[in-house]
Amino acid sequence: MTYTSQSFSVEQNHGNLARGFLDGLVLEDGHPGITSLDVEHWLYGGRMPRPARGQGFFRAHGALFFPGSEVEPDSRPDGMILAPGPGNEIRMVAREAAENLYAVQLGLIEGEWSRGKASLRIPVMEGREDLESFLASRGYSQGEPVRLIREVEPRELVRGLGQEAREILKGFSEDGTSLASYGEQSDTPRHVLALGRNLGYEGINGTWFEAKRRMPGYRPELDLFIIAPDGREVGNILGVFNPHTRRGEISYLGSGDLGGSGAEQAKERCMCLAAELGSRMEGIGAQRIEIPCPPEPDAYNRLFDGIEGQGVTRELVWEKVF
Repeated sequence: MTYTSQSFSVEQNHGNLARGFLDGLVLEDGHPGITSLDVEHWLYGGRMPRPARGQGFFRAHGALFFPGSEVEPDSRPDGMILAPGPGNEIRMVAREAAENLYAVQLGLIEGEWSRGKASLRIPVMEGREDLESFLASRGYSQGEPVRLIREVEPRELVRGLGQEAREILKGFSEDGTSLASYGEQSDTPRHVLALGRNLGYEGINGTWFEAKRRMPGYRPELDLFIIAPDGREVGNILGVFNPHTRRGEISYLGSGDLGGSGAEQAKERCMCLAAELGSRMEGIGAQRIEIPCPPEPDAYNRLFDGIEGQGVTRELVWEKVF
């Protein structure tokens, strides 16, 4: 089978990237390798490594793979590879029916993309036996988990956090603290800049927000924040909804240091944001919500430990040293 690759840089070709995801890269076996939710996670905060203040926003680059020798206007990709940052981590996905596509993808990764690298790391969701077997046959070794994906129904998320969150929100209304979404505010740019400061990303600015708003499936009511009585933005949650899969994701949730001073206040704010997002996700028809978490049992994970009916899938890294 012949494939034509089309390279892109996210900052330069954001629309093409979004089209690739929402036009058919989501796999049907329940274990997508890359979805539009992952892009939100990598580009807009999430719990991935971020550059230090002053270094600006990192650029992701990748390639879409189309069947045949030419890319027609209505062509849909059979797969994709993506390097979400300047390091040695590269993600890959291909449709199960795409004959020999893994070999084509890895040829590009180990050729042009591996220059100057001592090793390559390819994260794979647990259960992707086809990709695991292929990587093993090419000399890659399985390593430690790099993240956990919690998956829960929206109503279970609301049920698990809702009662306590309602009591906390009642206290908020009494002291002047408010919860709102970017889509409900007239001064959105100010809140976007505050989010950038909270995350340490200079790249989260008006240009970033305009690109985010143009993404297919973007829902402004899923980006929420908490404002203290003195006007400070003290908590954020960014939600993503994929209309093709009816799945949502918490791509970022934060309010100070969950494990340090002020941890109890931070926990309360995060509970309120997560419960409100779960309610809004349920209202727009989301069937499941994915919550990427670190692999270690930290305070962030403990927020969701009591949610009933959730599944947990590990993402493992496969590495090859040159």
